[in-house]
Amino acid sequence: FKQDAKIILDHFKKKAANVTGLLSPEERVKEKDRFITDKDVRYLVGTPKAAGTGVDGLQTVTNRALYYSNSMDSIDYWQSKARTSRVGGDSVAYYTHLIGRKTIDLKNLRNLQKKEALSSLILDDFRMMVD
Repeated sequence: FKQDAKIILDHFKKKAANVTGLLSPEERVKEKDRFITDKDVRYLVGTPKAAGTGVDGLQTVTNRALYYSNSMDSIDYWQSKARTSRVGGDSVAYYTHLIGRKTIDLKNLRNLQKKEALSSLILDDFRMMVD
């Protein structure tokens, strides 16, 4: 995923903040802050693992996420989705998935969606037991 991110970052240059595994956690926080405060920075490029934790506050400035080349790791995926849909955001979050033809993209996305649905069912059952 790092190479994909590098290509995208090279394309957008200074208009994009870098929240990927190409940087240290401290550098990613600085980049996230640059995305929030610098009006010239229009995009935040992140990999699911790197952007999934430690980059809180995005929900205050964006409600959109574009996914390209997902992994099968559901925890990283859910955490990255949570960056734009936490308390403090002022609207519904939107997620767009780019799916390449003849790639594993669709299979990975369906796998992530199945895991999310299963997790919700289990959590709903647990809630009913505790209520």
